[in-house]
Amino acid sequence: MDTLLFTQFADKKRILRKSPWLKIGKDKFESELDKIRKLRDRVAHANEYAATPEAASETCGTVRLIDKWSAEFSQWIEGGG
Repeated sequence: MDTLLFTQFADKKRILRKSPWLKIGKDKFESELDKIRKLRDRVAHANEYAATPEAASETCGTVRLIDKWSAEFSQWIEGGG
């Protein structure tokens, strides 16, 4: 089993931030992954992450960030950047 699976979200983010394949600024990367982490935390702890229309809209935007980064990381794996 891959040892990366046993790392915390912050550790994964730190590893990915150092990647030579990262194509956006490190501050923007940090900001986007922080939004993803916050949503993950709210969902994992069953908080009201979409209790208002504004919160639901923000949740949808964060899910789009998850899709974006999932596709980006897949490219890294498939083609090395």
